[in-house]
Amino acid sequence: MKSKATLKLIVREKIIIESFLLTLLIGLIGLLSYIILPKIFVFSLVGIAALCAAPIHGVYRKSYIYILFTVISINICIIIGTTVSQLPMLVPYCTFIIGALTFYLPTKFKLMPEKLTKFCFIGYISSTFGHSHISLSVIIASATIIIILLVLYYALINILLYRDQPYPEREKVQDKYHHVMLIALVSLAIGYFVTKIMTMYLPNTNPWWIMMTIVLVLGYSYERVKATAIKRGIANILGPIVVAILLTLLKNHYHLQIFLLLVLFFLVNCSISYYLILAFFVSCMIISWEIITLSPTVPYTIALDRTFETLIAVCIVLVINEIYKKIFAKLINRMIN
Repeated sequence: MKSKATLKLIVREKIIIESFLLTLLIGLIGLLSYIILPKIFVFSLVGIAALCAAPIHGVYRKSYIYILFTVISINICIIIGTTVSQLPMLVPYCTFIIGALTFYLPTKFKLMPEKLTKFCFIGYISSTFGHSHISLSVIIASATIIIILLVLYYALINILLYRDQPYPEREKVQDKYHHVMLIALVSLAIGYFVTKIMTMYLPNTNPWWIMMTIVLVLGYSYERVKATAIKRGIANILGPIVVAILLTLLKNHYHLQIFLLLVLFFLVNCSISYYLILAFFVSCMIISWEIITLSPTVPYTIALDRTFETLIAVCIVLVINEIYKKIFAKLINRMIN
């Protein structure tokens, strides 16, 4: 029998190896697409590959059904977001529906864990409110390429690292009365209304960052929401500032900026067991991606905007969570019982 310390060391080694290989794959996708394919595919392929790999990544044997389901689900959400972005009247309704499904589906289907549904929401919200919209043909072509690459990649990972492990048994989340879904709907509704006001007075407001932060902070435990919100708030405030400083120093060195982005991607995947560190590197990576793709003259503007938006989102979640916990949850349970 191996000791707990030995098992932890083995797990740590596997996650580092898998993170390195995944970073290498993302880098190769970016390099080859830049050399071979039209430029419109470069950021599309890299972005979709990173988004689809995130809910699959971890120290376990990967199911090919789950890989296919993950890539297809996330790309369907991206397609919905791209389509809805052309129909502004539908945006709030679709946002609330997908936000509700983010916390409803994990309670009903084992194949749709919370991690996957949250990344589906990120795919939807970023394509709906993002600065640039990819055509449907590019998304479908990119998704097809990513499915093939990820299936081959994880087949190799299963052979190299998890050959002797069984496939994991997934369980549905227990939230009988869907309290979290209700909190999410109210928080997203307030968040959407607040972003509408903010965009009138602060043109650089990014609605998808506020919506994304709301969903990422929420979870299936009242107590954990407060701790998660504080950690996410700290990470999303420090992350943009650190990245703005680094990218200012590397302003005239595009290749070093790309290298920094890959290093951050590697660190994100290595930190999946430590939420505060993970949230910090995730915010650094997303801000780096945004600054590199948009090429603003002053990176600090994006960093400060995202920091302020994080504070808004965290405050919304904390207030709604506390009100619901103290008043409505007890009332609903009493009515049901």
